[in-house]
Amino acid sequence: AGGIEGWREAGFKLASVPQITVADLNERTKQSAPLQILDVRRPVEYESGHVPHAITSPLLNLPQNVSKLPLDPKLPTAVICAGGYRSSAATSILEQHGFTDLLNVTGGTSAWINAGLPVRSLSTAVSRAPLPIPLFPYFPLSHLTFTIHQSWIRLHSNS
Repeated sequence: AGGIEGWREAGFKLASVPQITVADLNERTKQSAPLQILDVRRPVEYESGHVPHAITSPLLNLPQNVSKLPLDPKLPTAVICAGGYRSSAATSILEQHGFTDLLNVTGGTSAWINAGLPVRSLSTAVSRAPLPIPLFPYFPLSHLTFTIHQSWIRLHSNS
């Protein structure tokens, strides 16, 4: 006998990672239970659109960077890529670094976007916030908001 059965019969350990759909991930993000989301796609892929609150670490750099990531190995961690292949590989790397509650997102970001779920994009991200204090005494900036884009800042009058 060969394959997985042969491996098992030889006494070798088998490990598996639970698979979840993008619908499952979306529901879990709405719950109060902690959930970390790691996107292991390349930077340009992540920047073009990712699951809200996902942090990024490309698979290629994950072995060197995993200890630097703001992730708690004891908390549930959903791993996502474009379709599911890289995230599967990433779960093995994370397991080697002590992560114990991993979830692989089947279908990846492609399925997330195709399902019409919310996407955060760095290339179109804007942040609107009032400036906390006037920067110049003769120009009351407290009546302005600003928009931060990837390559520019624009001031807007609130009046």
